[in-house]
Amino acid sequence: MKSLFPFSIFVEMATQNSKLPVHLTSEAIIDLVCSLGLPRPIAVKPLAAAAEFHAIYLLTFAKESTITTTTAETPHREPDGSTVLVLRVSGNHIPSAKTLNEVGIMTWLAKHTTIPVPRIIRYCASAQQSAINHEFTILEKATGVSIDRIYDTLNAENKKLLIHQLIHFLIQLSENAWPRRFVGGLVLLDNGTIQEGPLVDEHFWMATDIETYWVDHGIIETIESLNPIDSEFDGCTAYNTAALEKYIYAIERHPSLLAFKGMIPKMQKFIAAINSDTYKNALDDVKYILAHRDLHFGNIMCDPSDMRITAILDWEFGGVVAAPRWNVGNPFLWNAQNGPESKPEREKMMEIFEQMCIEQNAQFLLDETKPTFLQDAMQMAVNHIRAIVEVCPKGEAQDKIFAWRETAEASMDVFL
Repeated sequence: MKSLFPFSIFVEMATQNSKLPVHLTSEAIIDLVCSLGLPRPIAVKPLAAAAEFHAIYLLTFAKESTITTTTAETPHREPDGSTVLVLRVSGNHIPSAKTLNEVGIMTWLAKHTTIPVPRIIRYCASAQQSAINHEFTILEKATGVSIDRIYDTLNAENKKLLIHQLIHFLIQLSENAWPRRFVGGLVLLDNGTIQEGPLVDEHFWMATDIETYWVDHGIIETIESLNPIDSEFDGCTAYNTAALEKYIYAIERHPSLLAFKGMIPKMQKFIAAINSDTYKNALDDVKYILAHRDLHFGNIMCDPSDMRITAILDWEFGGVVAAPRWNVGNPFLWNAQNGPESKPEREKMMEIFEQMCIEQNAQFLLDETKPTFLQDAMQMAVNHIRAIVEVCPKGEAQDKIFAWRETAEASMDVFL
């Protein structure tokens, strides 16, 4: 049945770049590297363009240096014999969980798929235990260039070559579907095993914004009190239930959300309904897969000479999710460029992707990621309530919030 509601909505996120760690001196970075049992780098270079949640430095090591990864492998060398590693220093956005999640997911991918990810050299998920007072990862430097930088030079055949490889990667993730209903992240243990952990979401209230929009207004809250991050969940209904309970809590606490307190009784009835015998099993009846969740071309590296994908980067917000939730916000195949041509180009690429899935006997990728009417309605309610709770304390999108409320109420009414 065709849904009455769009499956996803776009909410402008405030940039996190202003909340990155302060610039580290070369001496501090060299001291860190040496304390980790690595050779002394011969050069430290900060990247001018920082990632959204990290400050990034390139570390160059002499060709005679010996470096091994956390799995005793040797990272690739540059043509001159030197080795270049990437130091990513995390901001204090979601302490510990974000770093642990990315390391866990990248380790799982290396063990279970051929999806290219940078190998992990060292990491620390505790700012308190870090020599630089920040969490960090040191990764093998991926070869090639990010596709967004060369996108405008690509011809139709180049784009099809990229899509062909991405289909192959998505098939592997589908074939490695989770053996149970589960929504969450992954954590690498000290003994090398990987266990299930909490989901980490880029739409969470992060420490930096909690300080600005809650604590500074006299409302003492934490990442755990405002986000469903303190548990793993046995399916999408359980996760959405936990999220809704956090949204109710936020509505009751923040004065900017006072106008939405009248929604709480309906939200509570909605929670009861989706967890009832009438709906819960049908809502949870999907495949659960590991997904990147931000798979645009800015996060994909390739070799321009043959269009071979050399790495997929930035897995910190990846996780095991219901298959229809693999591409929330539609980042897949976006060229990571702003402008009026960007959306039509992505839609064109999606048409090519869908046709190539059919041609490559991968129609199942399209089928398993389509939500049912009920799954769509549940998610639309949750999405729009989340958007309201996210923007009101920031004073944003005030011209949209009551339309979002109408959509949320209509979506909840499907179950009531």
